[in-house]
Amino acid sequence: MQGELRLWCLNAAEMRRIFQLHNDEGYVEKWNENIRELKSQAEKVVSLANGCGQKSLASKASEIISDADIYARNFRKVVRVSKKWGFDKVSGLQGKFAAASEELLNHAKGYDADALYRIFLIMHRNEKDFMKSHSDEAKSKFMSSAEKYKKFLLASSCVQASKDV
Repeated sequence: MQGELRLWCLNAAEMRRIFQLHNDEGYVEKWNENIRELKSQAEKVVSLANGCGQKSLASKASEIISDADIYARNFRKVVRVSKKWGFDKVSGLQGKFAAASEELLNHAKGYDADALYRIFLIMHRNEKDFMKSHSDEAKSKFMSSAEKYKKFLLASSCVQASKDV
């Protein structure tokens, strides 16, 4: 039984790692199945241990069930945040930001395009660096380049509609 419990724990951890690596919701259900089976096996251990008078073993198995519940709540939070952020470049907040960037770029075409476009590309590169690293330095570079782009756009000869984006 102990070996089976360990196997279900390892399977759940592996499904979590795969989900985080691939951002694929298909692994969430597999993860849920593993957690359900882990708790089921632990409940059997509690029942058997209590029947044999092994209170210490029953207590440890009950802790596994409690820890699995905490793990499940936290993993579900990770899934919700991942879904909100977006599993790819076109969904969630990533998709909204990419769409807004594309719209901004389309508004800028034809108005001081070369210089404005170069500054936009620098801002976009800094944005990607920040999204990958989440470091304070990358955030600072992104915010600085966004401010530079905004100032350049406002000072440009672009029509007001382009400046309102």
